[in-house]
Amino acid sequence: MNFEYTEHVLQYSSEPEQLAYGLSWRALTNFDFEQIGWLAVDQSSVYFRSTSPYHVGYVSYYDTTMRQVYDFDLAIGDTAYLTNPPSSEFPAIVWDIDTAFIASAPRTRFILDNGDIIVTGIGSLQGLLRPLLYHHENYFELLDYCGEYLDTDSIQYTGCWPNAVGVAQTLNPNISIFPNPNGGEFSILHSDPGTNYTVLDMRGATIVSGLIDGESTLVQMPIIAPGLYVLDVNGQRNKLIIE
Repeated sequence: MNFEYTEHVLQYSSEPEQLAYGLSWRALTNFDFEQIGWLAVDQSSVYFRSTSPYHVGYVSYYDTTMRQVYDFDLAIGDTAYLTNPPSSEFPAIVWDIDTAFIASAPRTRFILDNGDIIVTGIGSLQGLLRPLLYHHENYFELLDYCGEYLDTDSIQYTGCWPNAVGVAQTLNPNISIFPNPNGGEFSILHSDPGTNYTVLDMRGATIVSGLIDGESTLVQMPIIAPGLYVLDVNGQRNKLIIE
């Protein structure tokens, strides 16, 4: 059952700033822009403290002390956090660690054994304050959770859950990229002229497209940020690294 009848919005802003406990804190507001707390980053840790207890429908947060939300300095087998249902506490263990490429920037991704996924610089893909925010009688996942972010080149983008991160390669022995990595100019080596090719960024946006005109097709990219891209040749995908 879902007792959360209204949209629950939390927004983080770099202003105003408050100095406390030796950290720089930034404001966290709710759907009507009322401040509910502060977030602070200290090396690999992210902390939250509420300005006052707040309650939205059946979603509540009553603890006003300084609490750690995330610790990005984890290894496989470490406890990421303790979940706290009404009856007991049990640990959420880091099951796997890999690298996710979001907006062409690499980010460490932690997959937990309770189904949660935490990405550095973003946090839990199931909610900004998970696991601190307690969902009374529900424990629902925010399947339409979205956030606004800045990549390493200060370009704004929106990341939503579920979010396809990384590149699932479908390697074809008849397709190769040379050189790879490259500076934005490369050749597609292919034995089937007339096939469509498309270069995509990690958000799925088309950067350049065209037709393969022979066994070696030269591709010249527009001025573009270094990072990971995808070359799609008639449904076959290969990683393309721009330096």
